[in-house]
Amino acid sequence: MRKRRNLQVGASLFLATALGHAQRAPGIVDEWLARLDTQGAERVIRDAGKSGPRIMVQIARIAVHRGQPKVALSLLDAAGAEAGSEDGRELRSIAFGLLHATEGAVERTTDDGALRVQFQHGGDVALLPWLADTVVAARRVTGESLGYTWSSPTYVVLVRDQQTLAEATGLPYESARTTGTLAIAKWGRVTMLSPRATEGGFPWRDTIVHELAHLALTAVTSDHAPLWLQEGVAKDMETHWREREPFDEQPPPEALVLEADAKGELLPLDKLGPSVAMLPSARSAAIAFASATSFVRYLRSDLGPQRWPAYLRALAGSRSSDVLLEATGKSFGTWQAAWLASVRREGKTMSNATPSVPEIDRDVPRRMRIGRLLVERAHGEAAMKELARVGDVARRSVEREGGWFTLHALAHDQRHDDVALDALLFGAAPATDPRGAWYRLRARRDEGRGDGSAGAKDREKAVSREPYGPEAVCEDGRTGREAALCDAARQRMQPGVE
Repeated sequence: MRKRRNLQVGASLFLATALGHAQRAPGIVDEWLARLDTQGAERVIRDAGKSGPRIMVQIARIAVHRGQPKVALSLLDAAGAEAGSEDGRELRSIAFGLLHATEGAVERTTDDGALRVQFQHGGDVALLPWLADTVVAARRVTGESLGYTWSSPTYVVLVRDQQTLAEATGLPYESARTTGTLAIAKWGRVTMLSPRATEGGFPWRDTIVHELAHLALTAVTSDHAPLWLQEGVAKDMETHWREREPFDEQPPPEALVLEADAKGELLPLDKLGPSVAMLPSARSAAIAFASATSFVRYLRSDLGPQRWPAYLRALAGSRSSDVLLEATGKSFGTWQAAWLASVRREGKTMSNATPSVPEIDRDVPRRMRIGRLLVERAHGEAAMKELARVGDVARRSVEREGGWFTLHALAHDQRHDDVALDALLFGAAPATDPRGAWYRLRARRDEGRGDGSAGAKDREKAVSREPYGPEAVCEDGRTGREAALCDAARQRMQPGVE
């Protein structure tokens, strides 16, 4: 409460001394919108006592942040020539994209008012209970880590495809496709691709937490956080809401940094461009994420629990090109050089301790596709024979890959080979994230061993990884939200259903 009052007093003093002309209002509106406070932004305009086309464009911006695209478009129409400015054109494009994403969408708000979701595909409503739980956890961990208090509802839009994701956020479609972008935190909301749009799903709950960390950091720093800080903090925090898994960050970000450094692929952290989603390739994006995550952890550890929050607060009020120099006495370049030297020093130890994930032999995906088709038809024995045809060299390239683990586990389950199944479920962990079915099988074996608590956790992980895989979320005897999600997963598998 004290922090919020101080912000209001600061804004009022600024208005009293500086807001003599209408053109000063837009910048302050953006400050309040960065804090996810549309009421504060609206109050700035009202207190300024000004009107006119430029102010209409700013009110349209507020409407976009509130998820009111029709209101925004009406205001832009009324603004006339001012709506033709660069700012106005961008807003109009975003408003049209948001209208496309949400017109006819199913909207839900949680009972406590903390979460508002618009589902472009009505079948995604089955995700709401898990989405709500994730947002509660994300608001808690971002509050603890970043010192941000969520005072307004979290706004999420789930869309059908990457084209709509691009239109509703302003990200170029080709960039979304090139880097495999799944979600964007911008315009006061998280816009995310529905897990139903991808084959095998993705860690969608981690993705939600990642994007909410972006919004929280934007609010704390008044949108002055550099891209490396945004991505490093968000990537680091995306798993903080849950228990760690053995295959989280395998290989570690430092391993990818070292590899990119050796190949001359490492980009300076302050030269990443306007967005990781706009880098030229998925590999470039992966290197950027790894570099930013590693650097942020190094910086936070070195600064400690007192100076790290102070640095974040300094970003909000500073206009310096090097806030690190102001806050710590060392320039960004000095910090970056020290971090990279540290990673290089630890490189030999890391290479000995970290399991490598070699490039997958090209014969493997074909065999796995055939194996999956056989498993889907409950021919586990035939699937194992097909997978056995993969040669020794190819097998070494994939034997610790999560999808390979999952497919073998399903085949062993159909063959009723519990010894081989348990070896895959409770033995050496895969090097990459397994599919949802792996968790569901492990949950069933947990419960068979009398460990209901572990079973419940594994069922949650199955939903978190692959919510629309029937083999991941469907099982006899389930009721309530689990039964509803199973129905949605089975419906999605019907011919002609998206």
